[in-house]
Order: sequence, then structure tokens, then C-alpha cells
Amino acid sequence: MRAVTLAMLLLTMSPSHASAQVFFVQGEDGATGERGLEGPAGEPVLDCIDDTCTLTQDLVVTGSGTFDSIEAVEADIDALTSEDLTVAMSIWLPECPSGYVRDRECETCDQIVLCVRGLDEMVKVGDFWVDRYEASVWETAECGGDQYGDTDDWPTGIEAPFPYHGSFTTPLHACSVRGVTPSRWLTWFQAQSACAASGKSLLTNAEWQAAVAGTVDPNGNTEDGPCLDRPREGPHNPRLTGTAGDTPGGVDSCISYWGAEDMVGNLWEWVEDWYGQGPDSGADGSQPSAYFGDGYWNVDAAEVQGSSSPFFPATAYRGGDFMSWVESGAFAMSLDSAPSRRDRLIGFRCAIH
Repeated sequence: MRAVTLAMLLLTMSPSHASAQVFFVQGEDGATGERGLEGPAGEPVLDCIDDTCTLTQDLVVTGSGTFDSIEAVEADIDALTSEDLTVAMSIWLPECPSGYVRDRECETCDQIVLCVRGLDEMVKVGDFWVDRYEASVWETAECGGDQYGDTDDWPTGIEAPFPYHGSFTTPLHACSVRGVTPSRWLTWFQAQSACAASGKSLLTNAEWQAAVAGTVDPNGNTEDGPCLDRPREGPHNPRLTGTAGDTPGGVDSCISYWGAEDMVGNLWEWVEDWYGQGPDSGADGSQPSAYFGDGYWNVDAAEVQGSSSPFFPATAYRGGDFMSWVESGAFAMSLDSAPSRRDRLIGFRCAIH
């Protein structure tokens, strides 16, 4: 029985990944009776009708194996008239976080890597993922129900189901959703809890600095530019998500090289890191009852505390807000506030590692 030799294709790879060579085999899948390349879990990833094949899922390439050719029995291949068959793919598709799928419809996806889970959108930064937009907090994991924090409307207080200290009885969920006011008026503890409830975490200071790269910085003495001169709903509100422009890393957009939007000049963003060391924070070294009387030792208290704690150290937030003007930017950082602070000018975004 005559065999058909299948040509080998070298994929176009992302610059941050090593090249790899793979074979695309259009043949008979004995397990399912369907034609197509078998994926890592045994599912076909090519959906073929006659001699036209389309991908049914993202293809993840690892390793760097080299091969000369692969042979398939002619009887196992339908509608072929050529001795050689190449099923081509033009771009390497990196793996999305668990539960997310690659968005191939976005207009800027030739520049950024965007994955979505329902309404939740994340972009790839190096080897981790970051919320595309400043986070909004929702009642359900599907980014549905009531949104909290677009105004000072939290069901909070120390005794509330989602309290200021973050030790919730009812979780709320952080999502990166287009077309909404990003959530604010929440403590670091609430932001951290909302990220965790969605399978994410707050960015570290170093990760935030990596993700903001390429965002236009409003330096000098001007008060315009893409990160400042954006439409707002009112003088005391941040911009709606998804209004930062069109071009990642472009001079006319407030979008980073990686596709993270409005990291500068919209809301300050909590990051994971705490700072502060000094003499004993108090005679008894303990937090107030709202924070369960937990002990604190050798910590310099931040200047701005929440209403319930006098002792917390500084927690970093980054980027500046819509009132900071030219002092906002990719290197703007504040260490004056404790994690117990809540403010109309402080929001957050999350990461997945």
C-alpha cells in the first residue's frame, strides 16, 4: 500500500519561546472515527471537511524535537490527490490559564495575548497573566449579579459578610470586565480576598512594574495625554474600562506593551507588598479588636490608617489616580497608607501565575 509523506512545518513562535517543530497529520482517528490532529488529552484539534481543516482548540507546542518526515497510509487519508500534504498553521498559540480560552477576534491580538473566561479578560505578561482592565468586584464568579465598589456601596463593615479585614463569610469575586467603572473604596484585605476567590492574586510590586512597561508616561508639565485626557463620567470618577485607546504601547493609548489598560492615572492600584520595620508599634503590641487583637512587633505604622487600626505598616499602591495628573506614571508609588485604608482613588488588578 502506497504511503503519503507529510511535510514538516516550522511554526512561527513568540520571541520569548524557543522554536519547535511539529507535524500536522490529517488522518483517521481510530478512537473517534474523526479526522484530525490528536490533542494532548486525545481530543481532535483539527476539524476537517474534505481537504479543509480548521483548529478546534489552542495548540500548545513544547520541546524542540526534530524529525525528517512522517508517513501515513494512503487508505487512512481522504480526498488527497497530492503526494505531499502540509496542514499549515501561521501562529503559535500559548496556553491560557485554566478555564480561559484564547480570544482570536480582538483587533489587537497580533500584538497581545488575550484569554477570556466569560466576561473576564486577561493578558499575558512574560510568564504570568494580568487583568486586562482594573478590577471590578462582583457577586458571582461569572462576573454577574451586583457589582460592588463602583460607588461606596460595599456590604461591609467589620460584621458584614465581606468585611474590611477580608475574612469573609460570603466571597465576592474580582473580574477584569470591559465597560464598567473599576471598583474602589476597598481595603487591601478585600482586594486580596476578591482576587483569591477568582483563582488569582494581587500583583507583586515587581510584577506591576513589568506589566506597565510601554504605557505612555505623562511626564513634563502638561496635563493632557492618553492616560489623563480620557472621557470620564464626572470629575470624581475614574474612566470606564475599555476606553484607554486602541494600540498597545502606542503614543495615543493608555495601554501597556502587554495590553494592560489604564495602569497609569486612573486609580491607584494595590499591590501585594508590605513595608515597614521599626520600634515596637505600641505598648501592648496588639491590633484593635476589629483585627482580632493580633500582635504586632517592630513595625513602623503607616501614616494613613483605616478607621479600625492604628498599627499596620505601609502597603504599596502604584500608578497614580485621576487627580494625580503629571505625578502619575509608570514609576509612581505611594507608601503612606496601611492595608486597612479604603479610598475613592484606590483600586486594584489581579494576576494568575
